[in-house]
Amino acid sequence: MTACLVRSVLLLMCMAGPALSAESDPDAKTVPLTREQISTYLEAGRGLLQKGLPAEAIRQYFDPVIQSFAQLNHDPDVQVYAAHSMVDSLMYAAMAATADNKGKSTGKHKSIVLDGAWTDALEMKAYALTELGRLDESEALYKRCLAMNPDDAMARHELDYFAHLRSNQATSPSSPH
Repeated sequence: MTACLVRSVLLLMCMAGPALSAESDPDAKTVPLTREQISTYLEAGRGLLQKGLPAEAIRQYFDPVIQSFAQLNHDPDVQVYAAHSMVDSLMYAAMAATADNKGKSTGKHKSIVLDGAWTDALEMKAYALTELGRLDESEALYKRCLAMNPDDAMARHELDYFAHLRSNQATSPSSPH
């Protein structure tokens, strides 16, 4: 447990520096973005959402940020958490270690904690997809956010909204065409 906790904290501390560091795949098409670039991309994407341009926000800003983070971990056996603070980072590292020690393993052999901007980008993209009427894709992204950030109130709220929509569709009579 201690080794996992220390590894996760060290990884998050490294990411708090001026640039995201990771061994990149030589075949990767994009270079990981710096923290400043990520912040700029998310703000610009938010601006396009406010202008009613969700598809452009996804393509120009949210997808590049998501791809940048995805490059940090290609191992399907690693549970990825995204934390917005050192407290979150410590909590997620402890949760992963505790789950493994109690036999409630997620099937993952190790965990890492990355910057919470990853879930910010996923949530903004999910919102944009909702605006485009692509609810199934949006819901999948909110579920992904919740898997990486179990305390994410916004993702929980949006998933509750989708459940509410489904229950209303199931109980409302279909309209004749």
